Amino acid sequence: MPKRPSARGSLLRPAAYEELESNSYLGRSRIRLSPDEVPICQCKPFGEGGDSCGDDCQNRHTSHECHPAYCPCGYQCQNQQIQRHQFVETSVQHVGSKDWGLVAAQNIPAGCFVIEYIGEVISAAQAAERSAVYNAMDQRHTYFMHLSRHEVIDAKHKGNRARFINHSCQPNCETQKWLIDGETSVCIFSIRDIAAEEELTYDYHLQWGGGKRVRCQCEAANCSGYLEADSSQLRDTMHGDAMLIDSCHTASHQADVDFSLMVSMHVLPHRMLHVECILQLQDV
Repeated sequence: MPKRPSARGSLLRPAAYEELESNSYLGRSRIRLSPDEVPICQCKPFGEGGDSCGDDCQNRHTSHECHPAYCPCGYQCQNQQIQRHQFVETSVQHVGSKDWGLVAAQNIPAGCFVIEYIGEVISAAQAAERSAVYNAMDQRHTYFMHLSRHEVIDAKHKGNRARFINHSCQPNCETQKWLIDGETSVCIFSIRDIAAEEELTYDYHLQWGGGKRVRCQCEAANCSGYLEADSSQLRDTMHGDAMLIDSCHTASHQADVDFSLMVSMHVLPHRMLHVECILQLQDV
């Protein structure tokens, strides 16, 4: 039986969680494509004049991984890293004021697949219910990752070590969404060369947007000191998003608000937004 996760860790070890090898889908079955729905590339394997689904693979260009049963390159296919769990070597370490983080245990070249963000895939309604429980227990550190307009990955109690990756204003990684047999996976890729023993980071605003400024603890040389909605993904609609965030946050202080509709964002730990508003900010 897995250990029941504790709310808080310590300087010796992080809070316990159940390790998952792949996403666990609550309330629905995992999608499986029919044979006529599977995207099949035109690559050729090594030995036949091809590069076995290298950089020119059509599926790679559309962020699809090849299906092992249908790829013309067979076992030589190089576009199945996520399915094969070909993660880089990493270790969970205490990283000062940020508590725990994920650190590279090997040199990682730029553009490398690092790890998949794994947890429980839940609906927006389920995320709201869980958030209410977390807030009631005064657990401000949550592990929600935006997956789609209607679903969220929650890695708080079940997940993998990707849950320990911290935010940085000068990140060395980024998140990418890939399709595998009809399901979306959130993956971490390096955006520059990373040396062994360097902490892995990505910019959280790609998932949750921003609002009022919140103090940042990334300690990067170019750290602005605050987390803000200033990414290219949000820049064009930042003013409208800020109005939505402010009006939604204001609603959370009304006496008749239904707190079951609220969810706390881990980059905005002192603010409460409706799940619907969060997903509206980051619709895909």
